[in-house]
Amino acid sequence: MKIFLVGMGMGREDGLTLRARDLLMEAEAVIGADRLLHGVPADARGERIALALPEQVAECIRSHPHWTNVCIALSGDPGFYSGARKLVDLLAEYSPEILCGISTPQYFAARLGRPWQDLHLVSAHGIACDPVAEILNHPAVLFLAGGAMSPADIARIVCEAGLEDASFTVGENLSSSSERIRTGTARAMAGKAYDPLAVVLVENAKTFCRPPGPGGLPDAEFIRGDVPMTKREVRAAVLALLDLRPDAVVCDIGAGTGSVAVEAALQVRRGRVYAVEKNPAACDLIAANRERFGVYNLRLVEGTAPGALSALPPVDSAFIGGSGGFLEPVVAALVRANPAVRIVVAAVTLETLARAGDALRAHDFRAVETSQIAVTRTRAVGGHTVFAAQNPVFLIAGGGRA
Repeated sequence: MKIFLVGMGMGREDGLTLRARDLLMEAEAVIGADRLLHGVPADARGERIALALPEQVAECIRSHPHWTNVCIALSGDPGFYSGARKLVDLLAEYSPEILCGISTPQYFAARLGRPWQDLHLVSAHGIACDPVAEILNHPAVLFLAGGAMSPADIARIVCEAGLEDASFTVGENLSSSSERIRTGTARAMAGKAYDPLAVVLVENAKTFCRPPGPGGLPDAEFIRGDVPMTKREVRAAVLALLDLRPDAVVCDIGAGTGSVAVEAALQVRRGRVYAVEKNPAACDLIAANRERFGVYNLRLVEGTAPGALSALPPVDSAFIGGSGGFLEPVVAALVRANPAVRIVVAAVTLETLARAGDALRAHDFRAVETSQIAVTRTRAVGGHTVFAAQNPVFLIAGGGRA
């Protein structure tokens, strides 16, 4: 039996390649989603069988061993977010041949009159993705929408992150008689209704203002007020102890000016950071620093922990810079959500130092370590340079149970 995985392009007969059309005409059977079968030439001789799941397609083929020539219709190009990958494995004994087709990005870019080699391509069609992370890392992103995430959902998420002025271009039912292309800001597009078969081009000028680094930006780069701020040397040590992955979910509790949260957000470019703070003046500073550094993957959570943590997803790493006297309940809440959470606590008093170590050990944290950071900086006094000692800070760190 000879099997061909045929890229049907946008699903219309006039979008087929000549070889694809010839194979469809000659096939004893054409299997595919009902929408794609409508794109098969009307005078093709083979039986049309409406099946979409790869397992069902493979089972159907094996139940018809007398077939000699079968086409499996796949939308767009089989090499772009297609069922072809799974079908190749399921039908390996037949050595199926793949025929390329016109992909959605190709067609949409042509309709917009622009090249598409600079687009970052993302599937949000039945695949979990973080639109904000994709948009912050790439100036032009093309999302394949559908399933659980519609263009309106993408627009809403982008607006919630503070990127409401990003440009949205939505294409629906491409190449069909009901094709529609609309353009506007994320804010304008968030409240509209869309067809399930849609793509979204998002172009955004607001991106990270600087590349990721080891941590420890100069204090002067942050917008500051009368709110305490974790200083540069301590901040660098905290970030090293947090051991952040690029896709980590991080929480900065008692965030102050947001300096640790901002630097964490610069490191977790495919993750998310939550800055929890109860002081209204500090919340304003966090929002200002978020804008200054372009870290729109940072979410401000106004409130007091542990109560404010209840609305957050489980976090991978947490920094507790201030707990308002609720250190033990805060640690307990973090561990309940993720027993493997990594926590770093900053202590400037002996009492907090003791409670932090006890709290981590009470939850069987492994390899709890304590270090003291004592920083002395220079300053000019009357033509001379003198040393000025900063208050020492203890850092208690540990990882939860795997």
